[in-house]
Amino acid sequence: MLDSSDDISVRAILDNLAWRVKLVDSTEPRRAYNYGRTLGFKDKGLEYVILSMSDTDCETCKASQGKRINILDINIESLPPNHPRCTC
Repeated sequence: MLDSSDDISVRAILDNLAWRVKLVDSTEPRRAYNYGRTLGFKDKGLEYVILSMSDTDCETCKASQGKRINILDINIESLPPNHPRCTC
């Protein structure tokens, strides 16, 4: 039988899991979308992509502005989003 401290531990684990699910759900679809677009560019014969950020993006993401990346060097981790919960 669980006592109250076990109940708190289980609740903390579930809260942490819910937080992690929200984190992944807010970041990974954007990453997959950007990577898919890049694969499409590669299929069309493009050799480079140039990252374009907006004025409303955070400083971390703005640092990528104008970055030129060879399509052959791109992997899913090399494209925005640049950090967890990134909405830039």
